[in-house]
Amino acid sequence: MYKTISKLIIVSLAISTLAACQGKNPLDRSNDPTKDYGNLSQSEDTYRQLENPELQKFKAEQAPKMASLKQEIQDLKDQLKVEKTLNQNKQSACGRVHDIVIQDSDTQIMDFAENQEKTYVIKVRSYMTDNFELLLNKAPESSVQLTQGSDKYTWNLTWKPSTALIHKKEQVFKGFVTLAFVPKGSVDQNCLNGDFKQSFSLIVSADSAQSTLSVASLPKANIASHQKKFLAQLVVKDPSATLEQPPRMIVPEMDQSGKIKDLSYTCSSAKASNDHNWTFDCVVSLGALSEEIDKAKNGDVLEARVQFQAISQKSGSMTLPAIELVKVVVDEASKVQPAVPAESTPEVETPAKEKAQ
Repeated sequence: MYKTISKLIIVSLAISTLAACQGKNPLDRSNDPTKDYGNLSQSEDTYRQLENPELQKFKAEQAPKMASLKQEIQDLKDQLKVEKTLNQNKQSACGRVHDIVIQDSDTQIMDFAENQEKTYVIKVRSYMTDNFELLLNKAPESSVQLTQGSDKYTWNLTWKPSTALIHKKEQVFKGFVTLAFVPKGSVDQNCLNGDFKQSFSLIVSADSAQSTLSVASLPKANIASHQKKFLAQLVVKDPSATLEQPPRMIVPEMDQSGKIKDLSYTCSSAKASNDHNWTFDCVVSLGALSEEIDKAKNGDVLEARVQFQAISQKSGSMTLPAIELVKVVVDEASKVQPAVPAESTPEVETPAKEKAQ
C-alpha cells in the first residue's frame, strides 16, 4: 500500500512539472531558456546583453588596425615576389636555370629532433637541361644523406641528428644544408657555367614535443632607410597547439640604451601549416632608428637588432628568442625635411607711428 501511494505521488509531481513547462523538457537549454514557458518572462534586449560590451568595443577598435596590417603585409609580399623573380632570372647569363623546393612544405624549413630519423623529399625543376644531378654541398653532419628518388626530378634528404649538435646552454640547433644543381654532359657553357647552389634552413630540437621558432625569411640585402619597414616571415613549431589555441608572438623586453637599437614589430595571426608548424607574417618598423638616420650621412650603414619570440598558449612554454641583425643603408629620401610654408610673406617693418598706436 505504501509503495502504491509513493508511486502515485511521483507520477502526480511529474505531470504537474510537465504541465507547468507546457510539455517542454525543463532541462533543454538549446534555445532561449525562457521561450515558450508561461511562468517565466525575459525581454529579448535583456537576453542579448549577455555579450561583453568591452570586448565588442575592443574588436571594433582593432578591426581597422588589422585591416591596415593585412594590407601592409600584402604590399610587402608583392614587393618580395617581384624581387625573387628578378633574382631567379639572374641565375645565369641566359636567365633562370632551376628551381629547388622541399615538397609539401609551406615554410621551406627542415625540422628535425635528436636521434630521430626523418626524410624530406626535394623536387627539382630544370629549365635548360634534363641532364643534371643534385649534390649535397654542405651539411651539419656527415650522416646527412641525399639519394635519388622515384624519378630524376625527385631526391630524398635523410638525416638522424646526433646529440652532439645542441650546446648545453641552448635548446635547439640552427643551421643550413646547401644543395648544388650540377648540369652534366654536353651543355651550353655560356648559359650553364655558373655556381648553382641553394641553401635551406634547418632546426634541430631536443625532442619532437619542444616548441621552436625559426626565421623563414628576412631581407638578404641591406635595407634602404626610406622603406621605413620590412617583412619578416617566421615559423613556430608547437606540437601542442590547436586551431582554438594557436601559438602567438610576444615582444621581448627591448633595451634601447645600447649602441644597437631593438626594432619593434607587429605580426599577423598564426596560420596553420603542416607538421605542427605555424607561420607568421611580421612587419618590422625602422622607427627606433629615426634619430640615427636623420643624423647620418647619405650612404652610411646602420645596424639594428630584432628579437622574435613566441609562446604556446596550450602548454605555456616559450621559445628561445630568435635574434637577427639587420643593416640599414641611409639614403636622402628618408631624411627629415624642414617644414616649408606653402606661402611665405616677407616681414615688413612696422612704422613707429603704428607701433605707438
